[in-house]
Amino acid sequence: MTTLYIDISGKQEYIFQSNQLKINIGASYIMAKHITEIQVVKSLNAIEKNERWTIENIHNWREKKNDEIDRIIFIGGGSALLLFDEINEAIAFNRHFSQAILQDYPGIYVNLTLSENVDLNSFQSVFSAIKKKQASEINQHSNFNDAFMFGLEDEDHILGKPVTHFSRVLKDTPEVSQEVITKVKGATESETAFKSILISDDANYAITNEMDEIVPEAEKGYVAVVHVDGNGFGKMFNDCETLSKFREKSIKLEKNLADVLKHVFEKLVAKIDVDGKITIDEHTEIQCKKNADGKWIVPFRPIINAGDDITFVAHGRLGFYLAELYLKEMQKEGMYACAGVAIVHTKFPFYKAYKLAEELCQQGKQASRNFGESSSWLQVFKATSNFSGNLEQIIKRQFNQNFKDKPYLVCSKNLTASDPKFGMDKTLTLEKFYAVFDELKNWNNTKILSLRDALNNEETLADFFTIEAVKKEDNSLNEKYQKELNILFDTIELRGFVISKEK
Repeated sequence: MTTLYIDISGKQEYIFQSNQLKINIGASYIMAKHITEIQVVKSLNAIEKNERWTIENIHNWREKKNDEIDRIIFIGGGSALLLFDEINEAIAFNRHFSQAILQDYPGIYVNLTLSENVDLNSFQSVFSAIKKKQASEINQHSNFNDAFMFGLEDEDHILGKPVTHFSRVLKDTPEVSQEVITKVKGATESETAFKSILISDDANYAITNEMDEIVPEAEKGYVAVVHVDGNGFGKMFNDCETLSKFREKSIKLEKNLADVLKHVFEKLVAKIDVDGKITIDEHTEIQCKKNADGKWIVPFRPIINAGDDITFVAHGRLGFYLAELYLKEMQKEGMYACAGVAIVHTKFPFYKAYKLAEELCQQGKQASRNFGESSSWLQVFKATSNFSGNLEQIIKRQFNQNFKDKPYLVCSKNLTASDPKFGMDKTLTLEKFYAVFDELKNWNNTKILSLRDALNNEETLADFFTIEAVKKEDNSLNEKYQKELNILFDTIELRGFVISKEK
């Protein structure tokens, strides 16, 4: 028996090449659906010379309760593992599949790994060997799937690729490349797919592919790019020695993640009032836009929602709330993860915003490794100016001191925030954040800005609280929080970006 493993490399670069949300959404959908579903179907039918395979029946493997295999061992989430009786069948599939990718999907890089004489009686060990072979082969060749440029062509203003098409959808930049056209079509399909999952026919709300409909305040507005990474998701498949066990766990994970997304969406929609407003606090609210059908556009859009890799965008004032909500909904399904929330101006380069969110998420991942994988952490950063470099360089340039070295503990399986033997007194928790946030609500703006200035110098900060103590005001900050520099920093920077907790 021969296996063919299909996997996409350079996923982030392909998805986040553009600063247009529609293009990024389309790229993600192409990877998840077109490459390892639609093209697999077409290529299987081509080599078998029939129409046996459809999008619907390639997922039948998920429903099998035993180790029976036809062609599909597994498929979905941007990868697939196929089985062939003879290596010549696999080569024929490879030839047809590769030609389709090169012709129809410029810019995407697909790795195909052939393995002969495979014994699937020990599924996990076989798959580990396939992944190891794939890693070795990737290092031995370079991918190239871009149109050649000879210096004579016009370049599109979105991806810098040679112009081949005229778009009726992208009115500001109508002359575009084939790659842009492909991604725009993918975005339309993605919108239809998410509508069917999240929105009923009689609902008075809608989703969008347009950034200026998620954040209507285009020039002054903020967008939140949120990256969520599951803790130990790969380990849950380590004991899958049989295909049926692998299928069972795959089905459960896919269903749980779909439920989380739906619950998050429903809770956000519940915050939209009859006038299309979302209240952040007593001073701040978001006004949702209406679409052409007169429905309120929900200021939230998933980009990637597969496996342990989740990325979504939202109105900047909702990023903190949605990240916390996502992690708590995941806990209800028995899953733990970390989230990075990058709050940036809408004009910032999207790829840089994503990389910042990913780096913030990694701080949470490090905390979870030290604390225990059955814990969820959130890290947030609001950039007030354009940026370059990594997170540490951005912080030093913007604030002089590194206040953001610790993420917040959102939830954990067995431990509580008051458990001293695990050093919880030194751990930042969301409970602590909200406690300080609520106290600072009573401060006037001048006093808060004075505290912000004082945070740049430890001695100045001590003097600030000494003066405050002399005043003996009722709304002075609780002494136990006066040295929590991370929390003090965040509560000031995130004013107007945190939804008030219901009492």
